[in-house]
Amino acid sequence: KQQKKGVIVATDCNFSMAVAHHAVELRIPVFVIMPACCSPPRFRLYRDYGAMVISYGIAAQDARNHARHLAKNNGYLYLEE
Repeated sequence: KQQKKGVIVATDCNFSMAVAHHAVELRIPVFVIMPACCSPPRFRLYRDYGAMVISYGIAAQDARNHARHLAKNNGYLYLEE
């Protein structure tokens, strides 16, 4: 049931890329929350994997807090490295 809702990550690293890649392969919705300071090519990379990318906050901690909030309110599985 939770897989149908999706998974959510909030880091810009190899872990997040792997989660995005494999979730899309398994047809699990994946959300990647990234701070606004990340470069546009990084956002595109995740979108090219098939992830829904959300820019939030100035720092990585802002993005993590928002991801936890979204996970709690929407029933997503929050994954953290």
